[in-house]
Formats: sequence, C-alpha cells, structure tokens
Amino acid sequence: MQSNLKIITFLNKISNDRRVHIYLAIVLLIVAMSFFIIDSAKIRNNIFYLFFVVPILIILLSNSIRGKPFESNTSFYFLSFYFLCGFFATLFSDNEPLSFFRHSLCVLALFYGLKLCQRDAKFYKAAGLIYAIVCLILMFIVFFYWQEFYFKTGHLPRIQLYAAASNPVHASLMILTGWLVFWIRYGLPKLVAMGRFQYLCGFIIMQSLAFFTCISFQSRAGLLGLSAVTAAWLILGKERKLTFFVIMASVLAFFFTDNYEIFLNRGVSYRLEIWQDVLSYINNTSSWITGIKQEGDILYLGKFHHPHSAYISILAHTGLLGIVSFLFFSCAYFIQGIKSRSTWFIISLLGWVALLVTSNGIIDSPHPLLIYFWIPTLLAIQDYPKHLCD
Repeated sequence: MQSNLKIITFLNKISNDRRVHIYLAIVLLIVAMSFFIIDSAKIRNNIFYLFFVVPILIILLSNSIRGKPFESNTSFYFLSFYFLCGFFATLFSDNEPLSFFRHSLCVLALFYGLKLCQRDAKFYKAAGLIYAIVCLILMFIVFFYWQEFYFKTGHLPRIQLYAAASNPVHASLMILTGWLVFWIRYGLPKLVAMGRFQYLCGFIIMQSLAFFTCISFQSRAGLLGLSAVTAAWLILGKERKLTFFVIMASVLAFFFTDNYEIFLNRGVSYRLEIWQDVLSYINNTSSWITGIKQEGDILYLGKFHHPHSAYISILAHTGLLGIVSFLFFSCAYFIQGIKSRSTWFIISLLGWVALLVTSNGIIDSPHPLLIYFWIPTLLAIQDYPKHLCD
C-alpha cells in the first residue's frame, strides 16, 4: 500500500514539475527541427515516440490513477469520436487497425503534451520563437539558392531542402507555419497597438515573404493555405480596411506581373482525375462503409500511390464511417473557431486548406503535417474555451 502511494506521489510530482514542461517543449522543438535535418524517418519516429509520447502516456496514467479528470471541449470529443470510427472502419476492412490506433493515440498524447508545455508560458513561447527564427533563416537560404539558380540558367527553379523537407510542399508548409505563427500570434497584434502605418508595414512584410516561399517551392498547396489564412485574418482580425487594401494590391500584382505562371511550370494538376479514379475504385472493388482494403500497391491513374488529398484519403481508407465522423469534428471545430476568433484557428487554416490537395490522410507516423496541421489544430482546440469565456 505504501509503495503504491509513493508511486502516485512521484507521478504527481512529474506532471506538475516545471522541468518536465520545459523538457517536453524542447523535445517538441527537436521533433520539428528533425524534419529539416534528419533524413532517417525511423530516427525521427523514435525521438517522438520515446522522448515525447511515452512520458505523456506515463503522466496520463498517473492522472487516471489519481482520478484526475481530462479537461477538454466539444471539438476534442468529436475528434476522439472520429478516431474511434476510423479505428472500427480499419478493423472491419482489415486495413492495419493497430497502426491507425497507434497513430491516433500519438495525436491524443500530443494534445495533452501541448497542454503541459503551455504551463511554462515563457519557455513555450521561446521554443516557438526559436522555430520561427529557424524558418526565417531557411527563407533566406531558399532565396539565395533560388536567385543563384535563376540568374545562372534563366529558369525558375523548384527548391528542395533536406530530409522530410526534400518534399517542396511539406517544406513550404512547415516554414509558412513558423512564419505565420510569429506574425499572427505576436507580430500583428503588437503592431496594431502601435499604429496603422506600423501594422501596414508588418502585414506587407509577412505577406511578401510568405508569398515568396510559395514561389520558391512552387507550392500550390502552400498558396491555397496562405490565401485561406489571409482571408480569415481579414474577416476575424483587426484593421480590416488596411488588410483588404494590401490583399487587393497583392492579387492585382500576382496576376498583372504574370507570377501565376510560376505555379503552372509543372504543368496541369491531375487532382480531379485522381479523385475520380479513387471514387471509382471504391465503388467497383471496396465497401463505401469501411473504405478500401489495402492489398498490394494500389496505383491511381496507373501511377499515383495515393489520392493527393487528405480528405479523399480519409474516405478511401476509412469509408463513410470515417469521413462522416470527421465531418462532425470539422463542423464543431470551425463553429468554435469562428465564434472564438482564435489566432490558432486562423493559423490552422494553412494546413486545413492545403490538405485539400496534398497528403495521404491525416493519421500517420510522425510526419510534417504534425507541424502544419496537428499542432495548430490542437492548440486552437485548447484555445477555444479561453476566448469563448471572455
């Protein structure tokens, strides 16, 4: 009995220890950086699982032993419902249910880990600032290689970085996330308080470098996501007239300077044809209720390994059971986001809209969408109660 009490006391100290909160923030920063510098997916996964997920699960276990409630809100419950429905869909279709369960559990662990990180607000903000600075440095590195290649060859390059960031779409979205978090969470609100001219200069700098990042990587998904964030800031943010002026000037400059041609360099997108083939494949060979059973290497249109849309992938992998429950979560998330005007909700739209045209689902092993989709989304869910109570 005494030994049990000692274990519970020890676990209680761990969950409330400031050093643990700082440790988790450092590990999460390392995980974010690993997508740019560590080429081995196995090593990246092990860092996340062993040094972040496992400690979080231990803390959650200690809380359940002590009968401490898990604080959450409507969006989180709908997200958990989606995970449950997705698990049953993969279970019935024999489509790697344990893998889906493990990855879902990691997202829930990330949710709680972010709550703990925020308990030490100073260090949590410092970790975010470090990531934003790294993203700014990467922007300048990308600019250097982009202009060097362009002036040497006269051709517009599509920059590729290293490790997981070798995929230009993922690289652009991860960099844009760090950049937009700094400006929308801290930069623009402070400049609004300083004056309209300062705000105007800051907003132009934010938009210009973000747009150039999309150009450098020729990232259509990044441009879509950036457009969504900008539109949301116009509607939910402050200084709407100035924001609208800059947006209109940017749109006119985009078309009249032929910048749109840069995004056409890679040719016509096959997204619609891929999605039609996915739907046809489900209709002809699989169940609409539980989705496609993954047998062998499925190629859509004879050459594409996945649907190139996270949401079409949800339908393909988990059927109507998964996509309908995900739509419930999405509705709850967006309703609360609009009501709360959370800045994390605005930032999260970068990933939400980009995933319309990229990625193979939203449940995966540690993946760049952890940075540009899950972290902003989970922080927005945690942010909602603060704003709705004000």
